[in-house]
Amino acid sequence: MKLDQECVRYLLLTIEEEVLFNQYLWIEDLLRFQLLEKYSEEELLYTVLKLKEANFIDAHIESVESGSVITNAYVSQMTWHGHEFLDTIRDPEVWKQTKVAVSKVAGVSLSMLATVAGDLLLKKLNLS
Repeated sequence: MKLDQECVRYLLLTIEEEVLFNQYLWIEDLLRFQLLEKYSEEELLYTVLKLKEANFIDAHIESVESGSVITNAYVSQMTWHGHEFLDTIRDPEVWKQTKVAVSKVAGVSLSMLATVAGDLLLKKLNLS
């Protein structure tokens, strides 16, 4: 399955806004929010899994005994790395320009996406 960069951004924005301190949201809760309503449960589960692997969020993943099939998940908070990444891609204009810049290649990692967005953000702030 391909990691949807737009889903990553929308999920992080939603987590930041909707997951209160010392609380958590299940996948079915996340599906109710406007930014995420166009994504399937499978897409959100996959994105949560990958953001957890990247240390962008703290989440609990439920799976069948073998661990190969994910059945549900909940998100408890965004990590420091998640906040840093989101702050880099938060601005809608920077995000739009980042997507245009990376569209010239077949695919980019989240760290490369952050680098491109960071460079654009520095230019927007007249710091480069």
